[in-house]
Amino acid sequence: MKIEWNRRYTTVAVYAFLVLAGAILFFYGVQNFSQVKGIVNTALATARPFIFGFVIAYLLNPIYVFLDRKFLPWITNDTINKPASHLFSIALTYCLTGILLYAFFSVVIPQIVVSISNIASNLQSYADSLQHLLDMIIGLVAVEGMPVEITNAVSSSVDSVITQLYDMVLSSVPHIIGYAMNFTSGLFSFVIGIIISIYMFMGKERFIAQARKCMYALFSQDTANFLIDLVNESNAIFSGFITGKIVDSFIIGILCFIGMWILKMPYMVLASVIVGVTNVIPYFGPFIGAIPSFVIILTESPLQALIFLIFILLLQQFDGNILGPYILGDTTGLSAFWVVFAILVFGKFMGFAGMFIGVPTFAVIYSVAKKLIAMRLEHKGLSSNTADYSDDPERL
Repeated sequence: MKIEWNRRYTTVAVYAFLVLAGAILFFYGVQNFSQVKGIVNTALATARPFIFGFVIAYLLNPIYVFLDRKFLPWITNDTINKPASHLFSIALTYCLTGILLYAFFSVVIPQIVVSISNIASNLQSYADSLQHLLDMIIGLVAVEGMPVEITNAVSSSVDSVITQLYDMVLSSVPHIIGYAMNFTSGLFSFVIGIIISIYMFMGKERFIAQARKCMYALFSQDTANFLIDLVNESNAIFSGFITGKIVDSFIIGILCFIGMWILKMPYMVLASVIVGVTNVIPYFGPFIGAIPSFVIILTESPLQALIFLIFILLLQQFDGNILGPYILGDTTGLSAFWVVFAILVFGKFMGFAGMFIGVPTFAVIYSVAKKLIAMRLEHKGLSSNTADYSDDPERL
């Protein structure tokens, strides 16, 4: 006997089954959160080399595209065939990147090691200076006629501060060991990720074609076109923001080093690297990098530390108002409010990496929401212009 399926009821049944299955999985995950977290962590650890490979390939893709589509055709007068150009561009991309990284780290790493060694060797003198300063504070407080209770409270507070600093140093040792072990594990995944990124480059065109093929097979033509446009727009936002921010941060790091060299400040390389790396975070980056740099310079000279803060403030103004807009332009299309929102929210869940990728990620979400709202409004015959819904359009 042939069963006659009713399309309407079948669709309802499928949706009901999916909702029920999703609810069951959700409640299972809530009740067994620790187990689910362990499974997720194991999956992420397994996928870490592939994540590294994708990130490396994505970061190097602008260099590869320039070499493959512009530089090699120009230098060979467009006589080299596509497969050879493809392979040669991949090899040249990794060679150039390796040379640049080697040149950079061969200069920077020894200077950072020297700076950290100096700080470590001077820890005892820093502690003695701090103790001397605190003794001076106690001596100033313990003037004649001062109640004994106040003097004892200040002395107790000073002893408490010293004890907490000592405990903080001791408690940081296990974390440092843990970070070292994680670094070793991450280094192995990174090396494997480099190999995977090479294979990604070699199969790049095929992967893209297969992804488009799957989209057209699974969705209607209009939906597939919408998804492909969304991916292209997302790629433009991410590549524009990430590439521009890296270039911007590299320039800021160099300018910071030049400024500190002119001002004859200590720990120039270490502070410049910290400022340059943290500058990839919009708005908050320069200040995040300024805090540890300020503390490091403060151990040498409080006056120079104050000058450093003023210099970083001026450098941040230059970056935020001149250099940053010139390099990045309006790659995200987000207002300052949504940029800060994205940094805080993604930073809360993903740490430093979230603060970096949060802005382009939220820019993609914002763009998708904007398009969907515009489509719904047009479907209802309403305007998609935001000014039409404002009581005072001139203020927008």
